[in-house]
Amino acid sequence: EVYRRFARISHSHRDGSRQGETSGGTRSRRFHQGHQKIILSAHEDEVRALAVYNHDGKAYLASGGYDNNIKIWSLDDYSIVQTIKANNRIRSLIMLDVDESKMLASGDTEGRIKLWSVDNYDSIGTINAHTKTIYSLDVLECDGKICLVSGSYDHTIKIWDLENKSALKTLRNDSDINAIVVFMNGDRACLASGDDSEDVSLWME
Repeated sequence: EVYRRFARISHSHRDGSRQGETSGGTRSRRFHQGHQKIILSAHEDEVRALAVYNHDGKAYLASGGYDNNIKIWSLDDYSIVQTIKANNRIRSLIMLDVDESKMLASGDTEGRIKLWSVDNYDSIGTINAHTKTIYSLDVLECDGKICLVSGSYDHTIKIWDLENKSALKTLRNDSDINAIVVFMNGDRACLASGDDSEDVSLWME
């Protein structure tokens, strides 16, 4: 097996979500100790995912919303440089560096992963990954190549080969997956997941 369950860490409580501002325009506010808050408003429903990346020497922010759109923002002047029509509500985003090229991966409420070129923002692939919402995405190196990891409300975590868009491994959990993160513990690759049972699970090679 690629991973085995290593530990479960229980918590006595979980944080609730909060509603963000939805008014239009780009605004700037001062807050604690003179710091600045810049509000970027373009979505027409809740914003549920963010990813930051660099491309051709410039920095960008991608935001995914329940309005079925991904907005690409320039971090130079905070303008929208692209709107990607994703057709489904976006719940997770991550930037991937694969074979010296960058692509944006999105996870939606229908359980699909979509891959987008950051050169022209065209769709370059779709994976019918899960049966329920994909709440979290991360990246894992598998035998020298980049793989995508997805966590879903269908109680599974899947590791994906991006070349043939097939699942290398399915990790089964007892409850809905809300968050995943891949990290190194010494020389061992590990994966942590947070779920609806108020637990954190650690998976190790």
